[in-house]
Amino acid sequence: MIKGRFDDASAASPIGLLVDQEIFGWDNPGRRQFLLFQYLVENTGNLNINSLHRSMFADWDLLSGSQNRNGANYNQALAFSYTEDLRGNNPNQYGFSLLSEGVFSAYAVSQSSTFVFNTLSKYTAMSAALSASTGVIGYPGGSDVSQFVNAGSRSLAAGERDTIAFAMIVGQPADITSIHAEAQRAWLCEVKGEGPNEAFGLSTALATSGTPIIFTDTNPKASTWAWDFGDGTNSNLQSPVHSFQAPGNYLVRLTVSDGYCTQNHSKLLSVQQSVGIEDDITSASMIRPNPNDGRFVLVTESDIQGWLQLTLLDIQGKMVWEKRLWKSAGESTVDITTTLPAGFYVMQGEIGGKRLYVRMVVE
Repeated sequence: MIKGRFDDASAASPIGLLVDQEIFGWDNPGRRQFLLFQYLVENTGNLNINSLHRSMFADWDLLSGSQNRNGANYNQALAFSYTEDLRGNNPNQYGFSLLSEGVFSAYAVSQSSTFVFNTLSKYTAMSAALSASTGVIGYPGGSDVSQFVNAGSRSLAAGERDTIAFAMIVGQPADITSIHAEAQRAWLCEVKGEGPNEAFGLSTALATSGTPIIFTDTNPKASTWAWDFGDGTNSNLQSPVHSFQAPGNYLVRLTVSDGYCTQNHSKLLSVQQSVGIEDDITSASMIRPNPNDGRFVLVTESDIQGWLQLTLLDIQGKMVWEKRLWKSAGESTVDITTTLPAGFYVMQGEIGGKRLYVRMVVE
């Protein structure tokens, strides 16, 4: 990423504009045909700024021999203003596409025209409505062309910020739509961070071998999950429960998608040797009905007798209910009534040095 900052402090009549420029590029396949230009515009003054026009200017020189024989055109559906070589020596289109919100328009000029780069001419170009009469030039013979890619105007209150983003795109006409889509995805998902960017959570800060751990993803719009626990096992659940059978360091990876943005998250988990727990009674325990409405029965069939400490955790590992009760030898049934919201839960229990972990769903 390349960063820059500029303002209007040296202008004859400054109005308090501060602009941060950020340019993003990628070297991986599928993203080498565009650059992202993001501008964070802030009104640092004490007064509102009305009718602030936002635009990107480009002067393309696609040479055919020693001459520019270019045409300037636009694709309204993609908010894309581009230049192409009309002699046919260069098959690509070169241009800028508006990615952020705004009213797209394109304005094209020829260096041989009467257009002069003064304040009035630039205002005319930046405020022009979208029209073939002003957005297309150079056809059929070609010319030395330049373009304005406009995002419309808006007002900025004192202290307010605005974000404008463009993609500079290069590609053959048949590929422009897919390149534009990937540029839009890169800006929204990676630059703006609108995808499932929240890291996953764990139900415990101290992981021990053989002890189930709740892995939770809380990204609100996520729809698919691919967990790799680093020990050869996987899961596609939103909040799986997993036990590591041996101590060691495990790199846990999660690939999560909301259908548009896909993000990868990882954590290095250090699993310690379990101490003081020789067995568990999870396989001999169940909750019924499951799913339930917060009222359920916990059944355990262990021959162990003693005080049973029960704790109910939500998917973020937060305790939402607990109870201590006496359990007799043999099958034991515990009636439990709660007022839990819908979601996934894990019942943890401990008795006589043994533990149980049972998943539960409240609808």
